Amino acid sequence: MLIKLQQIKDYLKITDTTSDGLLSSAIDQASSFIVDYTGRNIESDDYTLRIDGNGQNELLLPHFPVTTLTSLSYNSGTLGTPIWTPYSTDEYMVDENTGVVSLTFGLTRGIKNIRAIFTAWYDPIPADLQRATLQIATYYFSGAGKTTSQVKRERVDGAEIEYDTSIGRIEQDSYAILNKYKKYV
Repeated sequence: MLIKLQQIKDYLKITDTTSDGLLSSAIDQASSFIVDYTGRNIESDDYTLRIDGNGQNELLLPHFPVTTLTSLSYNSGTLGTPIWTPYSTDEYMVDENTGVVSLTFGLTRGIKNIRAIFTAWYDPIPADLQRATLQIATYYFSGAGKTTSQVKRERVDGAEIEYDTSIGRIEQDSYAILNKYKKYV
């Protein structure tokens, strides 16, 4: 979960436990929405990947930002019986923000012959993502979609009606935050 139950309770000024189940569900929905929208796993996770060596001196890890590159090694055995030989840490450098590993040499060409063990994503979750999660979870908790009118002001038989279009929609500033983390292919 991108936020904790107590965070949304504080945000909504809820002190009892009667809504805890609904709030937890709203947090799960918001977290899923954010992962789907951004195309990225936001929470910190550990990865062990086998990657094709391409002869280049750069390797792009598919998950970033990279918190820790624990090991980078090559297979000096066979595909069926790999023998993982680690590269020395002075042979490569990691750009944590982009997931690019720059090496002092070209990677050996091969199929799944490079192994990277690393941790990526956010721990802790950045404050702006927590704020967006709070806003989106509030949207789900409040009964998302109940008010979807796009009309702001309407005149009927001389009477003017104004609709509150902020209820039942995810706020635009939440989208602005999420767009900073969105994976563009």
